[in-house]
Amino acid sequence: MHRYLKIFLKSLLIIVGVALIVGITLALWQIREYRYEPLRREAMRFCDDLIPTIEAAKTRTGEYPHTLDPKWIEGKKIPQLIKASHFYNSDGKTYLLHFRNPGDFWNDFWGKQCGLGQGCVWSNYDADREAD
Repeated sequence: MHRYLKIFLKSLLIIVGVALIVGITLALWQIREYRYEPLRREAMRFCDDLIPTIEAAKTRTGEYPHTLDPKWIEGKKIPQLIKASHFYNSDGKTYLLHFRNPGDFWNDFWGKQCGLGQGCVWSNYDADREAD
C-alpha cells in the first residue's frame, strides 16, 4: 500500500505543478493583454482620425497618396504602438493603416485596409516582424 501512496503523491505533485504553470502563464497573458488594450484602442483611434484626410487627398488627386504626407500627423501625439515611419501603405487604389500590438500573443498585427469599395474595417492577424 505504501508503494501506491508514493506513486499517487508523485502523480499529484506533477499534476499540481503543471496546473500551476498553466495557470500562472494564463494569468500573465491576461495581465499583458489588459495592459496593452488601451494602447491598442488609442492607435486605432489615431488611424481612424486620419481617414477623412486620406479620403480628401484621394478626392483631390484621383488616387490615394503612395506615401504619408507628414503634415497629416504634424503636431499630433503619436500613440506608442504607431511607428510614424511606417504605419501607412498605399498602391494608389487602396491604403492600409497598420500597427503591431505586442500585448497580443498571436494575431499581433492590426490593419485597416480601405479603398476599391471595400468595407474599411479593422482586422488582425499574425505576421512576420517588420524591420525598423
